[in-house]
Amino acid sequence: MKQNTNDFWKQMFEYRGRIGRLRYFLTALGFSAFYGLCVGVVQAIAGHAGSPIVAVAFIAIAVVLTFAAIKRAHDFDASGWWTVLLWVPVINFVWGLVLLFRKGTTGPNRFDEAWITDARPLGEPALPVDVPAADTGSTLEAGLAKLKKLHDDGLLSAEAYAAGQARLIRSVTESPRSF
Repeated sequence: MKQNTNDFWKQMFEYRGRIGRLRYFLTALGFSAFYGLCVGVVQAIAGHAGSPIVAVAFIAIAVVLTFAAIKRAHDFDASGWWTVLLWVPVINFVWGLVLLFRKGTTGPNRFDEAWITDARPLGEPALPVDVPAADTGSTLEAGLAKLKKLHDDGLLSAEAYAAGQARLIRSVTESPRSF
């Protein structure tokens, strides 16, 4: 369990990879709610003397949300530098809507390789697509089941799920190895 916790926090402070709309929304909602709870508790206990604690919490959560926004921009093949727009008044509202509602690219994009490595249930290894079946003991059905589980858990977008299925089937039909 400790490994899962460490992976979770490592992913929170990672800017590489991609995340879908739902995961981005839930991350932003969860950390914003946590910040609101922190502010309420600190203000109730310490009043204005707790302002430095609130400021530290704000900075930490802003960093996490910025990393999530970078990964979300990667999902539709945009550079993470576009997230700088989140710090510009008025434009931040429009860019926030883009991050929430713009559909990710279908299939792989230039940020995909890191995403495939990072988009797995916490504590599980990345999917070994090019490993012979004798080494993994996996079948095509098992590989498809793993992809479905990742998709059902919200770790893969529909586009990434379809791309993963195609990649698995291609690996089986193009070589004597299976997933």
